[in-house]
This record gives sequence, C-alpha cells and structure tokens, in this order.
Amino acid sequence: MVLPIGSVIYLKNGYEKMVVLRRGIQVKYKDQSYFFDYAGSLYPNGEEIYYFNDDNIEKVIFRGYIGDEEKQFEKIYDDLKNDGEIPLLSVEEVEQQIKEEQDEEKEPLSRLFNNV
Repeated sequence: MVLPIGSVIYLKNGYEKMVVLRRGIQVKYKDQSYFFDYAGSLYPNGEEIYYFNDDNIEKVIFRGYIGDEEKQFEKIYDDLKNDGEIPLLSVEEVEQQIKEEQDEEKEPLSRLFNNV
C-alpha cells in the first residue's frame, strides 16, 4: 500500500525523519523512463528532494491523511506499479551508476598524470 502525502518516515540506514511530498514520480534516466515510489524531503526543514522506494523505508512514524481520494489513488497507483510498463528504478542502481561514472571520470586524469 502506498503511503499518503504528508507521511513521515525513516529510511533504512537513515537518522533523520523524512516527509513524503510526492508519489509515483516519473524520471528520465539514461534515455529511458523510470519511476520512484516517492519523493520526500528532510523533516522539518525540507531543503532538498530525495527519491526513494517502498523497500528503502525502515519505519513509518506518521501516516498522512487518508480520504476517499486517497483510496482511489491507491488503486490506480497499484495498477500502474504492477503493469510494469514503466520500470521502478532502485536507489541502489542509481548509486552504482553514479559510482561507475565517477570512476570513469577519474580514469582520464590518471592517464594524464602517467604520461608526465
């Protein structure tokens, strides 16, 4: 079940609370569309936006408001998530890609220094 907007959570290995601001966020990455379950911000200051998925959540501190519209959204979101048309992008995949890109950027510099 998707968390309502306004829910407050702890991420795994996290030590600060986060508040859910958006759900089902579609992003373009490496020329392909993906989505994350949530976008959130640190609570209470909310300066930066972080993307994460259900499996990154350690603990729910507070569940946001659940009205009739929320129940309808949950059904639509579950259908969207289960149809597989737009794949879920994992935080771990993004972290690995960033690490690989950083390693690739360092390589040309090391070659320059080896030629001196």
